[in-house]
Amino acid sequence: MTITYATFSEFTQVYSVKGVSEAEISSVWLPHGALRVNEALGGPFATPFSDDNVTARDLSIRFAYLGILVRTHKQDDSAELRDDLSRRITDIRRGNTPMITDSGDTLFVSEARNDAWSSTQDFKPTFDMRDAIEQRVDPDLIDDLDNRDN
Repeated sequence: MTITYATFSEFTQVYSVKGVSEAEISSVWLPHGALRVNEALGGPFATPFSDDNVTARDLSIRFAYLGILVRTHKQDDSAELRDDLSRRITDIRRGNTPMITDSGDTLFVSEARNDAWSSTQDFKPTFDMRDAIEQRVDPDLIDDLDNRDN
């Protein structure tokens, strides 16, 4: 199953590209845009994002367009868009900017583990915080974790 966050219609509301067919945009460039969004934000958020995530939709459209520009070797045209995408992704990852849903709800990185499922949400640390070579299992912590689980 190919993941896309936007449709051809949503893409053409933002960009117009001559010489690129609707089929190519829908089957190549929009999935490419979704992949780039998942790669960029898959660390702090669980992916794929929901269908109502406006930020994921907008970023995927911009990544799709960037892919088209890079393919045509128009580096001057793509530099500004690349810089903007990089800045936005960095701001989202740092928690400075939220992701937004269609309903206007916000999802910040600092809240991601509370608002969205995460593969590390139930992680229970076992080792202490010393350098790796000096780490030891904390027996009190293991006992505490065992008691808490029971």
